[in-house]
Amino acid sequence: MTAATALDRAHARMLAAGETEAARRGFFAALAAAELCVLLEEEPAAGSDRVRPLTVDSEAGPVVLAFDTADRLAGFVAGPAAMAALPGRELAALLAGRGLGLGLNLSAAPSAMLLPAEAMSWLAEAVAVAAEVPAASVAGISAPRGLPGGFTAALAEALPRLPARPQRALLVHAARTDGAGGPLLALVGVPETARAGCGTALAEALGLAGYAAQALDLVFLDAGAALAGRMAPHALVLDLPGPAPAIPGADPDRPPNLR
Repeated sequence: MTAATALDRAHARMLAAGETEAARRGFFAALAAAELCVLLEEEPAAGSDRVRPLTVDSEAGPVVLAFDTADRLAGFVAGPAAMAALPGRELAALLAGRGLGLGLNLSAAPSAMLLPAEAMSWLAEAVAVAAEVPAASVAGISAPRGLPGGFTAALAEALPRLPARPQRALLVHAARTDGAGGPLLALVGVPETARAGCGTALAEALGLAGYAAQALDLVFLDAGAALAGRMAPHALVLDLPGPAPAIPGADPDRPPNLR
């Protein structure tokens, strides 16, 4: 028997809590982070990374089938099958806008469930990657303004959970050379190899916290960068207490109901 997985535990907590918003947000965070084994119509062509998930009809509409362990997938199909391993966040992006839901761990685990297409589209929007801007595009800097209530608190909660801990985090309002403008977050001192992961984790945490629609530009700066010095007098400096855990968390606010 397969040991309980992170998705099993998140699903059990959600049911035990009566599917409250807090419990649902924990489940969606676990789903976004999970590595899923997705059934395919056929093996990808040699040298191609394009996949065609197998779809089946269900009471929730057409769904793609995925399992959070290879053993669970093998037990479901009872024979050889084409599959691809995708993080939940990438699978959500693949399904979004196509009218496809997700059949998760069907007949294979206590966490078996059907997620409708609307839930997968919501998840894809929630974990969309933040827009990274080049430092040279920043023309004017002022104090942050016009942010929704709770946004800076959600941002401060997300930062310590990034896969690499910034030395400093500075939030300002910035005007860009292309005429656009809005909130800009500078993460200072993040190693270059960790920057993509930090951007993804930050956007995911904010999206699942209910701020997917809030524009936020992101810039990574080396320690001692001139732009960091220009930003400092105007910035809201966000505290970064404690070390970052290995896996970024999320604190979503209003995930969709699952039934």
